[in-house]
Amino acid sequence: QRTAWPAHKTVCKSGGATSGGDTSDGPGPCETPRVGTTQGTSMPADSGQAAASSGQEPRPQQTMQEALASMLQESAASQSDEVESRFETAVMQFLRGNYRAAIDLLLEVQGMARTRRQVPMEGEVYKWLGHCWGKLADVKKAETYFTEGAEFAADKGLKKVQLDCLGGLGMMCRAQDDPNRALLFLGKAMELAEEMGDIESKASTLVNMGNVLMQVEPEKGLAALEKAVELREAQIEAVGERGERAMIATAVMEHATAMVNLASALYVCKKMDDAKVAYEKSLEVFELVEDHEKVVKVLINLANMCELQMKDKPNAKSDAAQYRDRLLSFLQRTGARVPEDTCAVCLDPMRMASPSEASGELIVLACMHCLHDACWSKHVSKAQTSEDGHAGV
Repeated sequence: QRTAWPAHKTVCKSGGATSGGDTSDGPGPCETPRVGTTQGTSMPADSGQAAASSGQEPRPQQTMQEALASMLQESAASQSDEVESRFETAVMQFLRGNYRAAIDLLLEVQGMARTRRQVPMEGEVYKWLGHCWGKLADVKKAETYFTEGAEFAADKGLKKVQLDCLGGLGMMCRAQDDPNRALLFLGKAMELAEEMGDIESKASTLVNMGNVLMQVEPEKGLAALEKAVELREAQIEAVGERGERAMIATAVMEHATAMVNLASALYVCKKMDDAKVAYEKSLEVFELVEDHEKVVKVLINLANMCELQMKDKPNAKSDAAQYRDRLLSFLQRTGARVPEDTCAVCLDPMRMASPSEASGELIVLACMHCLHDACWSKHVSKAQTSEDGHAGV
């Protein structure tokens, strides 16, 4: 998929194949910026057949980001401070994918914060401008704001903002396939996290470091991600002990995000059984909070891993079929695009919810195409693409 995806993605996006969320290739798995602290960085269901025959229209559901954006919109409307209100509105626009609108608002906030000498707010703006330009794939501008933000924060003693901007710089370097420079920035961020004694910042930085290290030293990357998961577990315990009930959901989500990054690393290191367990643990949380994008990605990974990499293990093909069935059910329930029941290459029928035969192993693509693995491999080897986004995949 990695080889053929860039050309294939354009066709599928033009045909409405995506189901929401960030569809950019980006720097890969990482913890996304969070509201407030703006941390910078990197499934049982009914059968598909039952859902299809229920006669009910799929009901649209709100993603985590949409819910957070709605909450911020309400908060911004109730703010008496104009700077805070505009800042929260800008973050809301970011979460809804309106990055240029967010940039315009953030620049207004930056000017107002400077006039009013609201130093912490000015630091936050640098950070979010970096994230916005990163989402728009303008690496140069993203690096400029992250660099200026890190320098500003260091001068003003805003260690958390400095750490986040250094993390953003690290992930921009990763996106440019410069892991050594990325590790330099992330190493500085880790030093700050250690100095602050902040478990949350250490865990987030370790996730990003682990993902970068997977490119150059996989075993070290795996160790960093395992440590990040341990720290996220400690964070949940600490929040629980402090009785901060409102923070538990966030801590659990961050643990699940670290866990899914660990699962990907275990897969790369060919530790398939451990990867499956880690994916399943993260999936429980993503399903619970209805994080649509992550549920779909994890189900695809589990289905393909059981179908192709673990096929010689007992019940692997049955497990793969169950994951595909759960994927179909989830997509139907949320009103998203559902893979067709014919292979788009050979046009033979497929039964995604049933175990495949050895000669007809299936692969599910991120764009919601399902094909015979042999057909997909043949298609990739011929490097064929189609403008209609259907028959030629």
